[in-house]
Amino acid sequence: MTGPAARPLYVLRSPGDLAAVVRQLAADGWAVRTGLAVPDEPWDLTPTRTVVTGPVADEGAVAGAVLAAARGAGVVAVADAESPTGQALL
Repeated sequence: MTGPAARPLYVLRSPGDLAAVVRQLAADGWAVRTGLAVPDEPWDLTPTRTVVTGPVADEGAVAGAVLAAARGAGVVAVADAESPTGQALL
């Protein structure tokens, strides 16, 4: 994977799926961070190949995931895609 278009953006149904995806991303050279928070600097995270991971169960987590993606990070979220929160994330 190369370039900003290739950054990972996943919504997974179970935490069990998360481990396999994170393992593969780390093997591919991504800097995997547990949690959806991103560092204050740099603003553009694209060159850092950062991926944030975690559960999305409320509006605050949705906002964190969207902010991370807007700043160029990859996102691997665990959410019930059928729930209102999951729908907001998608």
